[in-house]
Amino acid sequence: MKSTVVLVALTSMLLQSCYSYFGVTGEERQTMLNSGSDGIQIVLSTGEEVVVDPYHYVYVAEPTDGIYVAGELTRGTEKEKFHGIVHPTRIDSSEAVVKRLFMLETRAVYYTMLQSDSSTVTCTKDDMIRLSKEQGAGLWVNGYIITKSFMGAKETKAYVGKVPESDAQHVEQHKISWLRSAGTALAIGTVIAVTVIAYPANKNP
Repeated sequence: MKSTVVLVALTSMLLQSCYSYFGVTGEERQTMLNSGSDGIQIVLSTGEEVVVDPYHYVYVAEPTDGIYVAGELTRGTEKEKFHGIVHPTRIDSSEAVVKRLFMLETRAVYYTMLQSDSSTVTCTKDDMIRLSKEQGAGLWVNGYIITKSFMGAKETKAYVGKVPESDAQHVEQHKISWLRSAGTALAIGTVIAVTVIAYPANKNP
């Protein structure tokens, strides 16, 4: 049992190291932003980093007043995943339990947006971005910013809205690094060998 816990924990840490951020420019950058399927990191002029999950950012070419949503689209009895800009005619909210652990409950507020064709789009606050026509075209995100506090410690806080144009040029793509993957594969093999030696199968827990 101990060997399994140790192996899973170390392997998970090593797999995370396979991923890194790579700078993107030009057509590659625009293709990535239009797709939305990759996680991104934006380096601000202050040196702070904004980290954004897949489908939680949108590049708006034509300024508009609307809401970018990453959620669920419902048409009649059919439901499907959805990400895009909507212009709802009405917005309702409801609270629901999203996680329950013993006596503790984690609740979230869900927003249901009714559209002109009677379909609805549902999401949480963390999965939406309110767009403003007055702020013009550009990159809009719903992520979090990493800042350095006292004694160099890092802390995070929500970062939602339009990214300043000068900062929006410094976008990096979160993807797998094959060089790191090769090293990680070797490291995982080493972890397995060391774990087996340290915690033999026939040893009592």
